[in-house]
Amino acid sequence: MFNIDERCGKMKKIVIVDEDLATMDMIKNLLMEEVYTISGVGKDGFAALELCKKEKPDILIINLKLPVLNGITASRKVIAENNVKGVIFLCDNDSEINKENFEKIKSRKMIGWLSKPIQKEVLISTLYLGSEQTSVIEQLESEVKKANKKLFERKIIEKAKGLLMEEQQLSEPEAYRFIQNLSMQKRTSMVEIADIILLGV
Repeated sequence: MFNIDERCGKMKKIVIVDEDLATMDMIKNLLMEEVYTISGVGKDGFAALELCKKEKPDILIINLKLPVLNGITASRKVIAENNVKGVIFLCDNDSEINKENFEKIKSRKMIGWLSKPIQKEVLISTLYLGSEQTSVIEQLESEVKKANKKLFERKIIEKAKGLLMEEQQLSEPEAYRFIQNLSMQKRTSMVEIADIILLGV
C-alpha cells in the first residue's frame, strides 16, 4: 500500500464519468476514503466535457462506452482543451484494452486502463503512478512555455535593436545598451521597452 501522505499533495481533484452508477459510486467511495476530492460525477461524455471545463480536475476517470458521446471522443476533446492533467479509462471487459483503442487516444495524458470489477489496490496504484506522470508532464510543459517565451522576447528585442541601428545609426552593442539602460531607468523589462520602440514603426 502506498503512503497516502505522499499522494495527497500531488493529486486531489477527480472527476468520475460512468453510465454504471454502482461502479461510479464504488469508485467515489473508495477515493473519498483515501482523501481524494471528488470534483464531480456524470453519466455521459457531455457531462465529462462540462465537468472538466468547470473543475479542471487532476484526473478524469471515464468509461470507454458511454451514451451519446463515448469516453474516447470526450477524453480527446477534454485533453485538447487542456482541461485535465490525466485520464484513466474504465473498461467493461479486458477485450476493450486493445491496439485500436490505444491508437484512437494516443496521448501522453493517458494514464492507464482499469477493467471491471474495479479492485481498490489497482485503482489506487494507478492513481499514484498517474500523479507521478502528470507531474512530469506539467514540468515539461512549463519548461517549453518558458523556452518559447524567452525565444519570443529575444525576437522582439532583436527587432527593436535592428530599428535603432537603422534609424539612429547605432552599432549592435550600442543598440542593446540603449534598450538595457532605458529598461533599468524605467524599471521595466527589456522586452517592454522593445515593444514601445517598435510601436513607432
